[in-house]
Amino acid sequence: MISVNKPQRLFCHLFHCVDPPKPTPRNHRRRRRRGAPTPAAFLFAPARAEVCGTSKQAGARLQLIDGLSLTGSNTMSTSTGVTALDHTIQEANIWLKAIDEQLALEDRHQAYSALRAVLHALRDRLPPEVAVKLGAQLPIMVRGIYYEGWHMAATPTKERHLEEFAAHIVRELPPHFPINPLTAARGVYEVLWEKLDPGEFGKLMAHLPTSLRNLQG
Repeated sequence: MISVNKPQRLFCHLFHCVDPPKPTPRNHRRRRRRGAPTPAAFLFAPARAEVCGTSKQAGARLQLIDGLSLTGSNTMSTSTGVTALDHTIQEANIWLKAIDEQLALEDRHQAYSALRAVLHALRDRLPPEVAVKLGAQLPIMVRGIYYEGWHMAATPTKERHLEEFAAHIVRELPPHFPINPLTAARGVYEVLWEKLDPGEFGKLMAHLPTSLRNLQG
């Protein structure tokens, strides 16, 4: 009987094969039809199943983002089975719900758009080291939204007037957004004051011009 070599045993351990692949004796090889799958195709089938999400576990991982409720539901649509990930999805939902209520928006999609636009405008106006300190205070999923597309070398921007700051927010919002950009900023500011440490957030905001800090001309 031909034994399975160490690399094959290692592969089966990593990808949970039911049975290790059995090598064909050298003196008993068969000619493969043109177009037929190679032995390697079968060997790596478990790995492809994991990547493509055809297994139940892969499908659950691919549905991670579905747990973030953007329709207004207070419950998660799925559980990842990982406590830390489920917790950060719940935290993101709490933030979106607070912004939705603060701004009286139609749904969580709009709350997400408002949060993203204002966080980006605020992040870009702060000095990089201060922006990083603000990011460190955000929940994991909100932090990902905050850092999306950040070009640190281009910051801080030179906006000093409300009109410039409002124009920055508009560029980040989807077309025909139902509320004024400064109204969106005030709502997100309120949630930031509520959710973060007021003292630390106040220190960060002190780096903004007074008009952008108070959102008043």
